[in-house]
Amino acid sequence: MDDAAREPGEQSGLQGPPDRVPAGRFEPESFSGHPPPSPNGAHPAGYPYPGAYPRPAARRSHRPRPSEIRWAAAVVAVLAVAGLGAGALWIGVAPRLPFQVVKVGQAVRARPESEVFVADDGWYFFITLAIGLLAGVLAWLPRSGRGWLMPVALAVGGVAGALVARVFGEWLTPELTRSALQQIGATVLFPVRLKAQAAVVVEAFAAVVVYLILVGFAERDDLGND
Repeated sequence: MDDAAREPGEQSGLQGPPDRVPAGRFEPESFSGHPPPSPNGAHPAGYPYPGAYPRPAARRSHRPRPSEIRWAAAVVAVLAVAGLGAGALWIGVAPRLPFQVVKVGQAVRARPESEVFVADDGWYFFITLAIGLLAGVLAWLPRSGRGWLMPVALAVGGVAGALVARVFGEWLTPELTRSALQQIGATVLFPVRLKAQAAVVVEAFAAVVVYLILVGFAERDDLGND
């Protein structure tokens, strides 16, 4: 048989390309994307050697440091003690409702009641607000105390200080006793009482807001406490 009579794939003993890859002939490891290792153990060009990439930096622990804990405890204690002075100041500047004794054991108020009570609550509000604003600024100053624990300390200390101010101030002006209503025509003063119960959170709210505002203006992520 001559060459012209041969099939196209039988010339020179060559076989034509198969239409598809036979089953079992596909080797996925040859397509892994990594070149085979060289005999001498060297890494091929273009592939990094072990340790070529730097390890990621260790994340900073969120646990407060001892200095942060000490400053937080000091803030809570100072704000609580400051409540004593705030309570005394509140009683010193807040107006008290006067009563006039009309007969033994009975007195009538000499001024409108609502005006005095609003003034009492107003003075308490502004005194605790001023303490909270000042506390937020002062708590930011020590760098070693900066951290997430400080706003918590300001919140706890602010509420504690406001409660101490209220309790101590009301204790300084006790309730009227029957013995104080014995002299007819005498003027007695009604004790100071806080009517707006929500005012006890003003100090803590002001302190935390001021501190967080200062945090927002910090140039460093660590708040400069390192």
